Formats: sequence, C-alpha cells, structure tokens
Amino acid sequence: MSTSDPLCPTQSHAPLEKEFSSNSASGMGLHLQTVKNLQGPLEIESHRVQNLQAENQTLKQGKQQACEDRLCLSKENAHLLAEFEKKTQHCEDNTRFIYRLIEEKNRICEDRDREDAHFQDNMAVLIHEKEELGEKLEGLQASFLATLEFQLGRSKIGAHCWNWDDEFEDWTPVVILRGHPLPPIIFVDVDPRLLVDSEVTRKDIWSEYTVGFGNQISGRELNRYWGSRWYQWKGEGTVLSAWYVDFALEASRRRKLAHLIEELCAQKGSRWTPSKVLSYLDEEFPLSGTTKGLALRDFLNNLMTKGGFLNVKRKAKEYLHRKRAPL
Repeated sequence: MSTSDPLCPTQSHAPLEKEFSSNSASGMGLHLQTVKNLQGPLEIESHRVQNLQAENQTLKQGKQQACEDRLCLSKENAHLLAEFEKKTQHCEDNTRFIYRLIEEKNRICEDRDREDAHFQDNMAVLIHEKEELGEKLEGLQASFLATLEFQLGRSKIGAHCWNWDDEFEDWTPVVILRGHPLPPIIFVDVDPRLLVDSEVTRKDIWSEYTVGFGNQISGRELNRYWGSRWYQWKGEGTVLSAWYVDFALEASRRRKLAHLIEELCAQKGSRWTPSKVLSYLDEEFPLSGTTKGLALRDFLNNLMTKGGFLNVKRKAKEYLHRKRAPL
C-alpha cells in the first residue's frame, strides 16, 4: 500500500478541489454581493447614528442650557421670593398702619361725637340763657323807657328814635338838629321846622338847648342824662357812622354857644340874661351876608377856638362897660 501525503492533493482529490474552488468563488461573490447590498443600509444606519449622536449632543447642550436656565430661574425665584417677602412685610406694616388709622379715626369720631353732644348741651344752655337774657333785656329796656317817659314825658320820648347802648345798658336818643341833614335812617315823623332847609339863628340854637325843637328832648336834658353819648354814638354801617361824625361836630358847635350864654349868665354880680346875651351877640357879632347859615357857621367855628371864645367874653365886659348901666 503506497504511502501518500494527506496534505498533498491526489488524483482522487482533484475534483473536490475544483468543486471547492468553484464553490468558494461563488460564495465569495455572494458574500461580496451581500456586503454590497448591506453597504447602503449600513451607510443609512451610519448616517442615522451620526444624526442620533448629533441630536444627543444637541440634547446634552439643551440639557446643560436648561440646567443653567433652571439655575438662573432658581436665583430669580429666590430673588422674587425675597422681594415677595419684603412686599408682604411692607403690606403687613401698611395693614397694621391702616388698622391704627382706623382705630384713631374711630377714636376721633367718638371724641367728636362726645364733643358734639357736649356742644349741643352747651348750645341748649346758651340758648336758654340767651332767651332769659333777652327777656331780662326786654324788661330792662322797657323799664328804662318807662323811667324816661316818667322823667321827660311820653311826647318827648315819642319824638325820637332810640338806640340801645350795650356798654351803658341804656337807651340813647337819635336827635335831629334844626337845619342839619337828617340821619340816613329815621323812623319817626319829623317836624317841618327841623328840615334841612330851615334857617337857623343863635336864638334857635339856644331854644334847641333849653326847650328842644319839634317836641324833642332839649340839649340841656340830653347833656344831663347822656353826657356826650347822644351825639358821639358811632352808628352802624358806613353811611350812618359818617353822618354821626358830621353830626357830632355840629352838635359841639351849638353846645359851645349854649355854654357861652350859661357862663355869662352865671358870672357873679352880673345881670346877664339869655335874651340880653343874644342881643349882645347880635350887636357885636352880627350875622351878615346873603346866607346866614354860613355866617353863623363861621361864628360858631371861631367860638370853638380858645382865643375866639375868650375874645367874645372879653368883648362882653367891654359891652357892659359901654352901657354904663345895670342890665
């Protein structure tokens, strides 16, 4: 039996090798075809993997950005929370302050209600006292008028308007001087002799002082009962006050003439009488000019001065000396 190398092909193996070679070539081709067929899907899968990796990278970056955003949001949330707590505290402080204001308002309202009640009580007392005082004042005024009527006569009292003087608690008459403008407000009938266009003489002034014009109270009685208040009353309102200023000046002029006559008549040892004094004045100080009122006003103004008054008295002595006979 011949010995042969098992690794060396023998004749009997040749067909097998040829078949194997043919099968190997066919299998390789098939394999290559398979690989070739798989190459497209592999490339697609490779692209898909790359896309997934890119998406994964994008997701990682997004996740990182989201983490950073969340961190920022956390910080912002912490800041907002702190701000919210601060606002909440401020709101609570304001609420407490408002409550205090409400309490203070309620307290003030209660105090005001008590004060209003106290005020109403006081007003009621004051009104009652005012009514009582009004009744007393009416009684006092009526009593004064009754006294004046008894002392001076009802007709003289009725010839005047009257003003109540709160300071002296007395009635003050409104006096009308003959030839002088009437007061702006008058509530009694005026004697025609007292109208402003009446001509006034020194005799009229003396009669006004001693007897009274138009049934009015005389100047002497006015001075006795009211002093200077009857012509120095201020009046109410600008117009009436202005009238009283001029009225007081005119009354002072006429009083000066009356005082001159009284002084001459009161001189010790003289026999002056009012009528003789008036005659002396007419002789020594005649009223001249077309308007006697103006001339009389000039005489009275001169008499108001100290020098003018003394000059009239000095001339009165000379007048007596010239007469050489008792008056």
